[in-house]
Amino acid sequence: QMNGGSKGYYSNPVFNAGEGRGDIVEVKSRRTWNHLPVWVSDTELMIGQPALIGSTYIRNEYLFIGRTSEGKDLGVYSISVEGKDGHFFDLTGFLTGPIHPGTHKRVKVTFQSSRQYEDFAI
Repeated sequence: QMNGGSKGYYSNPVFNAGEGRGDIVEVKSRRTWNHLPVWVSDTELMIGQPALIGSTYIRNEYLFIGRTSEGKDLGVYSISVEGKDGHFFDLTGFLTGPIHPGTHKRVKVTFQSSRQYEDFAI
């Protein structure tokens, strides 16, 4: 709902010079594809600069997975990290179970290494 912003979609037609019913409603009404009432906060999780704690570099980031208010529970069976540098990362928090409509869950992604790295392949 980027009402008043400079770019993107707008849910209120007042921000589209009073035209239409709002971009979000217009897109939904024209959609011909099926949709899933699920959202994910990031399709790519950017890991920021780790902090040196003792002799270990550590950085925590978070990924959120949620359900819209439509439909049934979403069953999540596993969440994992893949890639050649995946062994530097741990996942905690929500990793399996149901996500109820209108709610979300948080996955904590922790980078940990005795050496600082610039680029990762995950």
